[in-house]
Amino acid sequence: MSQSTLRLFKTIVGLCFVALSIRLFQLQFVEGTKWFRLSEENRVKLLYIRAPRGRMFDRNGCLLVNNRSSYSLVLDETSNHGLVENLKEELDIPLRTVDSTISCPFTLARDIGIQVASYIEEHNHELPGLSVETRVVRNYPYGTVASHVFGYIGEISKLKRGYTLGDQTGLTGTENQYESYLKGENGTEYLEVDAKGRAIRKLEERTEAAVPGNDVYLTLDMELQSIMESELAQYEVCAAVAMDPRDGSILAMVSKPNFDPNQVFMTPAEYWRKLTDSPHSPLWNRAISSGYPPGSVFKLVVVAIGLEGGVVNRRTTMHCGGGYQLGNRFFKCWDVHGKVDLREAIVQSCDSYLYQLGERLGVQRIAEGALKLGFGSLTGIDLPNEKPGLIPTTEWYDSKYGKGNWSRGVALNLSVGQGEILVTPVQLARFISALANGGILYRPFVVREIVDRDGRRLYRGESKGERLPLSNQTIQTLREFMLGVVNDELGTGIRGRSEFVQIGGKTGTAQNPTGEDHAVFCCFAPFDKPRIAMAIIIERGGHGGPVAAPIARRVIERYVCKKEGVQDL
Repeated sequence: MSQSTLRLFKTIVGLCFVALSIRLFQLQFVEGTKWFRLSEENRVKLLYIRAPRGRMFDRNGCLLVNNRSSYSLVLDETSNHGLVENLKEELDIPLRTVDSTISCPFTLARDIGIQVASYIEEHNHELPGLSVETRVVRNYPYGTVASHVFGYIGEISKLKRGYTLGDQTGLTGTENQYESYLKGENGTEYLEVDAKGRAIRKLEERTEAAVPGNDVYLTLDMELQSIMESELAQYEVCAAVAMDPRDGSILAMVSKPNFDPNQVFMTPAEYWRKLTDSPHSPLWNRAISSGYPPGSVFKLVVVAIGLEGGVVNRRTTMHCGGGYQLGNRFFKCWDVHGKVDLREAIVQSCDSYLYQLGERLGVQRIAEGALKLGFGSLTGIDLPNEKPGLIPTTEWYDSKYGKGNWSRGVALNLSVGQGEILVTPVQLARFISALANGGILYRPFVVREIVDRDGRRLYRGESKGERLPLSNQTIQTLREFMLGVVNDELGTGIRGRSEFVQIGGKTGTAQNPTGEDHAVFCCFAPFDKPRIAMAIIIERGGHGGPVAAPIARRVIERYVCKKEGVQDL
């Protein structure tokens, strides 16, 4: 080998050593932290300890919603899609579909049971990338009862601050409204794993415990909720709200059809399909989101407006010959009442009287009065997806039909709670509560307080109310009329009369363009010291007097009388 060739060889070798030294320096000192972290990630597996969500209790401390332990099958790596197909053949459990769009960790199946969990653990060496996680999942011991108040949860669809993939979040109801209080904070634990990802030991010194969510105390009385649900069990589609007129707190809320929040989360595919395919929309909370014509219950509103405006007084009489003629149209009454005064018009629910009163008031005065009494706007209840209903004004009719292209008969329809007017059950319950308590229109609420696990109060539901724009005389007159509706022999709500407690109420029959009328009944009790106000609407139930009023009576007797110690029911 020539000297020049030898020198070239030595130079090349020297440059290689220099380059290698530079690279080693870069790897060890410049990028050392990065590569140490990567090696640690290969050696150490991070697991999140899911925080249990806060529990829910009723106003008496009865546990309504809690948590339980459950096993979930988790796919840790997207490269292991083939394992899922093999598992489908070996395990008799439904697995979620895996495709290229998923992010890992990905939950393949929830609540897999101890036998399946044991099988996965025993065959861990054959199933790289699959693991069994012990998770705390939501548990609703009462099933479908009060499901729309509780709501339901689901896994987060995309990563967001404060959450990790696989975390649960409230999607509807109280679970959604108070998510920030209920969610808790996840803990972490680290496992040392071998080259195949199998756990060797837990690194106890790096474990951080999960912080449970806070406990929510609802205003519900679960005893009353169960009573109301049982009394409405025979009806497929209905809604009911019971409120404490002393502060606006919701005592019970029913919306049917309902759903089982346990199944919504644990078996989403088939159960979700059942819910979404139903023509009656079981996930829809009719108590706060469905608008109904109020029927004759709205006569209380129109009479209040008439009394306040001096258009009528309790001695004002009008004639009912089975209806009222306006122009070339005859507006029917359900009966021939003859000459009736204002009290008799409400007690016997005379349409003819209200037609004439409505004609005198006109659309705009009715609309403005109803808006001031809390209709046509949100009540502010602390549940998501509340709807305001509709109180049509002259501007609304002009925009819908063209200016002046609607008749005076519109006012007559509105005066008996028909036509385009829509109210929600919670609005009706709120208005009746205000009459019951002497004139305070409270904001309804379902959460009384929220406390942490150490008992410290973090939130307190407030009774926020405003005075109805009605005189005490008008309010007392309406209360007296409602007492007559239920207790007079000719009262339309006679089937709501109780031997044990005085009830004041108003019946309604709401016209339904797609079928039989809706049955409506609103009431409060006991009459002298009201502790409960209710609104019940049974879709396609018929007349409020014979259908809804007896239900309200039985609910009140089973609830109020028991509270007062009356045993002989």
